[in-house]
Amino acid sequence: MRELLISKRSKKCSEKNFGPYRFCRRIIGFILGTFLLFAYGVMVNTLKWDFGRLLGIYIVIFFIVSQFLSVVIFHETFRLSTLIGGILITSGGVIFTL
Repeated sequence: MRELLISKRSKKCSEKNFGPYRFCRRIIGFILGTFLLFAYGVMVNTLKWDFGRLLGIYIVIFFIVSQFLSVVIFHETFRLSTLIGGILITSGGVIFTL
């Protein structure tokens, strides 16, 4: 019985978690993330923006990107509470920026 569980677990791990392209995808993701973080740092530090006024836009952009990724990557659907919260977050960010 124990050998059967070990063989099922090892087969599942070898098929799902250790595919031939998994390492390449992680390296590409790391390089892309490093580039985006570097570009963000350069943009924030070189431009003369008032950070207090941009805080609302930061929150709105974070919400929109996180909801976009949840739909595209995790195939989640919008609930009514998320939609109402998103409207409130967006309107609050716009008011905060003005």
